[in-house]
Amino acid sequence: MAVDLNRQTKPVNYSDVSFVVQGPIADSDASRLCNHLRATFPGSPLIYSACGDARSVHGFDRVAWTSDPGPMPPLKFDKKVNNVNRQRRGTLAGLRLVETPMAIKLRSDSLLYDDRALRLWDQVAALPRNGAVGHGRILTSSFITLNPRYLERLPYHVSDIFQLGYTEDLLRYWSAPDYPLSIALHYQFNRFAPRSTPEETMFRSKFAVEQWMCLHYLFGLSQNWPIHFHNDVSDAIIEEFERHLANNFIVANHRQLGLWCPVLSWASESAFFQAVCYSFD
Repeated sequence: MAVDLNRQTKPVNYSDVSFVVQGPIADSDASRLCNHLRATFPGSPLIYSACGDARSVHGFDRVAWTSDPGPMPPLKFDKKVNNVNRQRRGTLAGLRLVETPMAIKLRSDSLLYDDRALRLWDQVAALPRNGAVGHGRILTSSFITLNPRYLERLPYHVSDIFQLGYTEDLLRYWSAPDYPLSIALHYQFNRFAPRSTPEETMFRSKFAVEQWMCLHYLFGLSQNWPIHFHNDVSDAIIEEFERHLANNFIVANHRQLGLWCPVLSWASESAFFQAVCYSFD
């Protein structure tokens, strides 16, 4: 889908959009980020959210923190910490402080260069939706919104490194239950599905974190989910997923969003990631 960001549209008022910045951040970095966001989005409320005591972080309009649930076992058979419950609880605590109709969920190590994400929203948010959930679409990043036709065949793997949408929708998205140990350790004690790819057999967890969040948002309780494990895939499942993706999300690349994030620095120019991730270009 081609989008002309230079076309003049009626913009969303900055004062109608709150930023929820989630994750650990040094006070000096918080000051620099707040100064940039206030200059770029004048009037937008700035909220910081984290697990654990965040009273040492300054510069935001409001600060939310919640008890630290601690890390989960690594998502894959490696040593990378799985902070899904920290991220979920912290983000939800911040969203509960939002008083504006719209919100932006932003990682604490990232920023928006300018307001092009809002201009993109203005152009495409009102497109017709069929069989959708929530009040409107959620604008998100193409990076790790995976196309399950490639090496990691993971339907409903929708990126959450950046989100823009109606506050009520983001609240619903982040209201998924805590990630349980029984899911996190599933493949430690269970076999993979036949014909799993080598990339898919790297998982310790029954689902990817992004799948856990997206499936709860779209379908609620797990007994309603169209898939039963991370690489539960078929042509029919992919087609259904793509219908839900088109009706409930806007997937854009980092340039369309004006999004800078360290995790994007090595992947944004990768032909591989451009091939395996969706984007409504």
